[in-house]
Amino acid sequence: MLRISVLAVAATLALAPACKSRTPRGADAAAPGERGPGGAISAVALPSPHPLEASPQIGAYVRDPAAALDVARATLPGVPSLAEVAGLVLASQAPAEVAEGIAPMIAERRPWAAAIVAGEEILHLPLLPDQTDAAVKLLARYPAEGKFGAVQLPGAAVQLPAGGVDGPPPRPRLAWVDRQHNALAIAETLEGLVTARELPRGYGSQPVWLSAAGAKLSEYVDFPYARVSASGTGLDDLTITIEADPQRGLPRSPELAAGALTNLHAGDALALAASTRWARHEVEVKGIIRQIRAQVDAAGFAAKMMLQPLADQAITVLKSWNGRVFVGIGPSRHLALALGADEPMRAGQALARFLKTAIDNLELARMFVSDVPKLSLRRHSKSPEIHVLTMQGARKQVPQSLGGLLDERGSLKVAFSFTPKSGAVFMTIGADAETAIAAWAESIEAAPPASESAGDLIAVTVALSPGQLQELLGRADPNDASALMIAGLDLGAGRPPTQLVIREEADRYVVTSKGPASTVAPLRQGRGQ
Repeated sequence: MLRISVLAVAATLALAPACKSRTPRGADAAAPGERGPGGAISAVALPSPHPLEASPQIGAYVRDPAAALDVARATLPGVPSLAEVAGLVLASQAPAEVAEGIAPMIAERRPWAAAIVAGEEILHLPLLPDQTDAAVKLLARYPAEGKFGAVQLPGAAVQLPAGGVDGPPPRPRLAWVDRQHNALAIAETLEGLVTARELPRGYGSQPVWLSAAGAKLSEYVDFPYARVSASGTGLDDLTITIEADPQRGLPRSPELAAGALTNLHAGDALALAASTRWARHEVEVKGIIRQIRAQVDAAGFAAKMMLQPLADQAITVLKSWNGRVFVGIGPSRHLALALGADEPMRAGQALARFLKTAIDNLELARMFVSDVPKLSLRRHSKSPEIHVLTMQGARKQVPQSLGGLLDERGSLKVAFSFTPKSGAVFMTIGADAETAIAAWAESIEAAPPASESAGDLIAVTVALSPGQLQELLGRADPNDASALMIAGLDLGAGRPPTQLVIREEADRYVVTSKGPASTVAPLRQGRGQ
C-alpha cells in the first residue's frame, strides 16, 4: 500500500534522500473538541506520536510538489498532474469515493510526506485552505474512531498485500483531518495519525527526499542492495545513493570500469550521449594486434613491404586507446564519438599519419581496382587542431539507416580533433562535421579536464524534449543503445541538458542528476496554498 504509493510519488516527482531524525512533540498537543455550554470549544488530548526513525523502511518528502513536478514534466514524457498523483496515492489508502473526492482538495505548494514508522504506514497530505470543511464532511460518513475526529476507512480502491506480493491482506486504515495543520492524515492507528503531522518537520531537511530499505523493496522485486536514498530539489539537482548489501556485496559489471569522459558532455549541441570505460579493452586490443601481425606475416613479399608501415601505424593508434569511450548524437544528423587516450595529442597525430598512409595505399590500389572508394584528408584548422576525412560517393558503402549523415553530394565527412585537456581523440560524423566539431571543441575546453572524471563510472546526457523522447522510444528498443542512437540521428537538442553521472565508491553507487531548474517561482518561507 503506502510503500507502493510512496515510490510512485517519488518516481513521478523525482524524490530524493538524506534523512534527518527529529524528536517529536509529546502528548501535550490537543485537537478541537465539541462545542460545549456557552459556545466554548473543549480541547481533546491527542495520543503521543511514534518517535521518528532516522532511516525508516520507506519514507518520502516533497516540500514544493508543484515545482518538483514542473521539472519532471519538462524532462520526461507522460508525467501526470499532481491531482492524478494524489488520486493514485489516495486510491491505495482509501475507497474510490474518498480518493476521487479529496484528490482535488490536496494543496500543490505545501509539503507532502509519507513514511513507515514503528511498522505503521503513515501519510500526510496538505489541504487547500478552503477545502478543510469539505474534507471533514466527506469523511463524516464513515464510523468514528477515537475522540478527536478520526474515522475508519473501508477497503482501499487499490488493494495490495501488506507484506509483498504473497503477504497478508492490508490492515484497516484510519483517516483524520488535522485542522491545526490543515492536512489529511492516514495511518493504521490513532498514534500513527498524530505522527503524520511530525513527518514534514522530521524528514524535511531537503526540498525532496526519499529513502527505502532494500529488505522492504525485496518483498516486491529482486533488489540486491541494502538501501536506496536520494535528496535534492528534483531532477534538476538530485543525489541518489545506492548502498551495497553487506552479505551480497556491490553488484558490478565485468564490462564497465571507472573512466567516463564526462568532460565531453559539455556544450548545448548534444541531444543524447553516454560515456564509460570498457574494462576489457586491453584484452581485445591485444587480440586485434595479433590478427594484424598475422595477416601481414602471411602476405607476400611485395604486399608485406606495403602493409608493414600501415600495420605499425594502426598498432600505434590501437595502443594509445585507454578504454574510455563516448558516443552521442547532436547536432541534428551528426554522430559524435570519442576514444580516450592518456596522451591525446600523440594519439591524434598517430591517427592522422595512419589515415594518410592508408589513403596513399588506396590511391595506389585505384590504379588496379576501379571501385575503391575515394578518400581525402585535410587539416581544417591548427588551433584547435582539426582534421577532416571525406569519403566521396559513400551511398553504397554506408548503411541506409545512417544515410542521414551524408551531405547533399552523397559524401561522408569525419572531422576529428584532440587537445591535452580533452583526454581523447574526439570526432563528429555528418554533413557539416568540421563546424560541429569546432563548436564542440570550444565547449570541451571550457569544461573541467578529463582527469577530473576518471572516477566516473557512467555519464549520460539527455537534452531531448519530452515529446522528442517519446518519439524516440517509439522508434527503437529503449534497452538497445545502438538502436536509440541510430533512430535519434535526426533529433537535435530540444531543451537544456540533464546530465546523470554514476560513481562507484567502496560500498555504494552515487548517482547525481543536474539539469534545468523549475520555472515555478520558489515558495517564500511560511507561504503556500
